Amino acid sequence: MKKFYSLLFLLTLLVLLTNCSQGKSTSSDNPDQLDSIEMTGILKKYPHPQGYQKYVISVPGKPDESQFIVEIIPGKTMQMDECNDYSLQGEFVEDSFADEDVLRYIYRSEGEVVQTLLGCATDSLHTEFARGMPVLVDYNSLRPTVVYLPKDIELKHTVWKVAEMIQVEHDPENKLFEKRPFDLTKDKYDGYILQLPAGSENSKIELVVGITKKVDCNRHRLIDVTFGDAGDMNFSPHMFMIFDSDGEIASTRMGCPDRELTGKFIYGETRRVPYTTDPMIIFIPKGFELRYRIWESVV
Repeated sequence: MKKFYSLLFLLTLLVLLTNCSQGKSTSSDNPDQLDSIEMTGILKKYPHPQGYQKYVISVPGKPDESQFIVEIIPGKTMQMDECNDYSLQGEFVEDSFADEDVLRYIYRSEGEVVQTLLGCATDSLHTEFARGMPVLVDYNSLRPTVVYLPKDIELKHTVWKVAEMIQVEHDPENKLFEKRPFDLTKDKYDGYILQLPAGSENSKIELVVGITKKVDCNRHRLIDVTFGDAGDMNFSPHMFMIFDSDGEIASTRMGCPDRELTGKFIYGETRRVPYTTDPMIIFIPKGFELRYRIWESVV
């Protein structure tokens, strides 16, 4: 009889271990479907906060994961009209105490959706996903991302393949600069025009403004940067943006053994816009460089 119970115990244990090893990647449609050998530990270490649901995002391995970025997008599916823009209010907070094996975010939101107040030509409504402000995380197949968000909010994610940066050449004689805004004088700012050929609707353009300097082995980043729209400013129908920075750089403070200085392109906040073939006009302070890269959706 003892042998029978011992055998039964071993069979039960084998079934449990087998079930634990058959997890699959979490999708936004099934936040409780888990992946990886370490999911049991993650569940114990990060239980559900009250009133929140948990998503675990894991991605498959790729040959060069540095070319990819994961965009995590909160939102609500709701009825919308035909002409206004809708946006979920809230923000992601990263858990700075999480260990290196897991990346953890909490999305803080009251669930409020704001919208523009344009008068639409018709009263027709349709169902659409109202996005909140996303967060970008490095693509890492060895480190799952745990996300908590209120139970009435949904989560989606997109994987982007990011191309190498390309420098934009300065063309000061272009006709589009003849009506330069009064505060963007030629002494202080340089104007750039970026116009791209036809591309994929699933792509985005990232505009990157920075400065090339000789620096040591630390990580360096431009701070106190603003990069936004400036209305039509007599350039309509073209997209018109202004980048501003005083050039202040923040750096980590690691000790560099060789103290060697190398030239690096240093930048801070960037701007992503939908892919367009229309001219984009960007003014940046003199001494800075404008570069861009294409993001292509792969998931």
